[in-house]
Amino acid sequence: MGGRFRFIMIIAFTASMLAPAASALAAASSATFRQSCERQLSGLEAEARAMVADWQKMADAALARRDAEQAAKALETQVR
Repeated sequence: MGGRFRFIMIIAFTASMLAPAASALAAASSATFRQSCERQLSGLEAEARAMVADWQKMADAALARRDAEQAAKALETQVR
């Protein structure tokens, strides 16, 4: 019985020593995950802005030709 109790005490001690390290690791992993998500979203935002700018250029070109119908289509078809 003494061996079993000692084993349980070793496990409890190990768990109490690792808990702060696990918490720090989780915080670091969370920060890394957040940074990764922010980079990805930033890239998506830049891509979306470029797409919208392209649609706007197509619409502006159509308006310069006085083709309002084509300008509307350039924006309309992209939004759906």
